[in-house]
Amino acid sequence: MKYLALDIGSSYIKHALLDADHGRIEAAGRIPGPPPVVKSGTRFEIDPEAIWNIVEKILLEHVFRESDISGILFSTQMHGFLLADKDGSAITNYISWQDRRCMERAGDGTWMECLEKIGLQELMESSGVWLRPPVSLCNLYRLTRERDFSGMHFCTLGSWLILRLTGRNACHITNGAPTGLVDVVREEWNGALIRAVGLDGMVFPDLITGLESCGVWKTGNRKISVFPDFGDHQVCVLGTGADRESEVCVNIGTAGLVSMITGEYHRHPGDTRPFFEGKYLNTIRGLFGGRDLEVLVDFLADAVEWMAGSRCTREDAWKRVCALPEKRPDQNTGNSAPTTLRITPTFAENGIIRGITRENFHCRNLLEAVYTAAAEEYEKALFEMHTGEVKGIVFSGGAARKNLRLKTAIAEQLKAPWRETESDEVFRGLCRIAMVCSGRCKSLKETGQYLL
Repeated sequence: MKYLALDIGSSYIKHALLDADHGRIEAAGRIPGPPPVVKSGTRFEIDPEAIWNIVEKILLEHVFRESDISGILFSTQMHGFLLADKDGSAITNYISWQDRRCMERAGDGTWMECLEKIGLQELMESSGVWLRPPVSLCNLYRLTRERDFSGMHFCTLGSWLILRLTGRNACHITNGAPTGLVDVVREEWNGALIRAVGLDGMVFPDLITGLESCGVWKTGNRKISVFPDFGDHQVCVLGTGADRESEVCVNIGTAGLVSMITGEYHRHPGDTRPFFEGKYLNTIRGLFGGRDLEVLVDFLADAVEWMAGSRCTREDAWKRVCALPEKRPDQNTGNSAPTTLRITPTFAENGIIRGITRENFHCRNLLEAVYTAAAEEYEKALFEMHTGEVKGIVFSGGAARKNLRLKTAIAEQLKAPWRETESDEVFRGLCRIAMVCSGRCKSLKETGQYLL
């Protein structure tokens, strides 16, 4: 039984055919996502019709080639939203998670500050998120101060695509929760919160908590089941297999995040996201990532070119930085030894280097200081999440995958063994879901033996 999977990210719309009978990923590809139509100051908007055109093209091409596609699965970027009418015609652009309009001025403060003055702390206690710019609630509040949207359908990106395909505005809880408008403990839209911020005139999607189909796409003489839009982060964690007991998922790409699955809901400085089958995903994001290391990579490349007079590309500099051995040998004993340089982990925004001496200020020590700072930041995040004992680490993401020293530095700090995943964890996660949707497996836990 075949399922068509689409992963709609910020840069690419990826697609793959999934063999749910054997747990295999086939015919994967990707298409660049449409550029923003508004990208100025605090605004970041994308034409939803441009996204729909790419999605429809992918669907029709696969359906034309494959006669046995039984279902369509979506994984989408979280936090963004758009407003549409009951027929799915977009009223607004897709307002991305990169939008920050809630930080625009409103009298003596910002719209975010206006929202904070309403006093939503108690109402948001079970939302799993905090008031901050990427959360849909914040930017939606600003948007609805510009005009009246009563009667309009509030849509996540995925629920809007489902509305276009099936006529039903349905959203999975993993994508509903990042809006800030869901009670993730009761697994329902937070009516009291919605009323408190004046959004009760809108129509919200049906909230799906399981893996059941939420409608049918009719094309020609075929009817194909459409499943709800799953949050991309949860799907990636599922694809890493980090649902083992006390195993931490560390994803390091442009930025980094650390997550751990738990059976109980509790608040912490990060997000408590709904996961699958009644579990939660404690997450802290915005940690050390490729963007921080890139600052030093560019500096080293520039230094070589300026001092030696020979060109050093960013690619060459990355290769050298990532080729740093697993352990740093001491100059005298040959054993691993720490550097006395100290660097702030958020090096891309406000980097500070401390403890410079005549003896320690070398490129190798500088990189070691970066990895030490990164490892300590991930350890602090785990402590803030109250995770308890860490029995293992699973790494994913491009920056982690190609940098052995970064992985071993974090593992040494956490005193835990580590492993890493393949690059297609999003489709591995969706394939596990497909195996349950098809009836091949009874639970997501059972699917682990086929993919890991």
